[in-house]
Formats: sequence, structure tokens, C-alpha cells
Amino acid sequence: MLKMKDKKESALALFAPMWITGSEEKLSIRIYNVDQQEARDMLRDHWGTRTREALIEQIDRMSNANGHSLEYMEYHEMLLQMDEEEIPTYIESVHDETLKSELNIINTYKYDLRKCGGRAFDICRGQFLASIGFEAGYISEKEAWDYILATYDKYCDHFSSWEQYMLSYNAGRQYWSSNTSEAYAIDENYYRYMRLFINEKSLFGRNV
Repeated sequence: MLKMKDKKESALALFAPMWITGSEEKLSIRIYNVDQQEARDMLRDHWGTRTREALIEQIDRMSNANGHSLEYMEYHEMLLQMDEEEIPTYIESVHDETLKSELNIINTYKYDLRKCGGRAFDICRGQFLASIGFEAGYISEKEAWDYILATYDKYCDHFSSWEQYMLSYNAGRQYWSSNTSEAYAIDENYYRYMRLFINEKSLFGRNV
């Protein structure tokens, strides 16, 4: 279960993989604390999002884990149903090199993430979009909180721990990149995140 002492901080922590460093005294809904135009530029350049309607559509899609997670989970369930001895032969028979990389990534994490797969990658991005959408002026602060808290309520029992949530994010991110050479950097992100729990002075160390 994903839980800290304060529910709002628990909900904000769902996008910890994207921005929390461990030095924060508290978590704020304003992730980057940029002005409205900078926030709009970020949404336009990285998400192709230029309107309130497009933003809400993106938030809904990510908050319901309907981004890259959909395809990830289809392959995840397929590999879980196969005999372990069959999987390497099956993956090797795939001619598409990108798909082969993706299947290897899913296979690596399939037992640690049996229930959740790589869903945290979409969930994290949905929380990010609600926050940056507020900074961009496309939605109000209340609307942003409504999205962020509703997503937390939906998924707080979906993961067994914050550690599993981070691992799920890393798996989803690596799948999205289709590049197994990023494994080292992703592992570094994971252990950096874990250090947040070890450091008693960090927000995570004080609250979990």
C-alpha cells in the first residue's frame, strides 16, 4: 500500500520518480514552479498539448493507465501464462528488434510486478500532467487536486510498497524507451529513489 502520514503528500509522491530529489521539506503541487508560459511551452513541446481539452484528455488517459501500460500489460499477461522454458525461444523468434527488446524488458520484471506491471509509468505522468496543467493555467488548483487525489485513491492499494511502485515506473519507462542499454541509468534512478527512504531527514524518511 502506498501511504504516508499525510494523504496529499502521498498523492503527490506518485510523481516522485520524475522530480523528487530528497531535499524537499514538503511536497508542492507546483512541481517546477515555473511561470504560465513556461508550463505551456513544456506541454506543447513534450506532449503536443495546447488546450485545456487536450490536457484533460491526456490526464484521463494516463491516470487510467491507458498509455503505454495498455500494450505493456497485454504482453505481460501473455508471458505470465507461458511456460518458463518457452519464453526465451518465443522472444528469440520475434523478428522485430524493438518488440524483442520490449519483451525482454517485460520478462525481466514479470514476477516482481505480477499484478501491476509497468502501470506506474503512466500513473506518474498523469499526476505530473495535472500539476503542470495547473501551472499552465489550463485547469484550476482544485481541479488538479481532484485528479491527483482521485488517482491516488484508485491506485494506493494496487502496489505493495513504494519500492514496488518505483520498480513499476522503471519497468514502464524502460519499455517506453525500447532500449535495454538504458538499464544502468534506470537502476540508478531506482536506487536514488530508495535512498529517500533511508535518509531520515528526507520527506519520505520522516513520513513512511
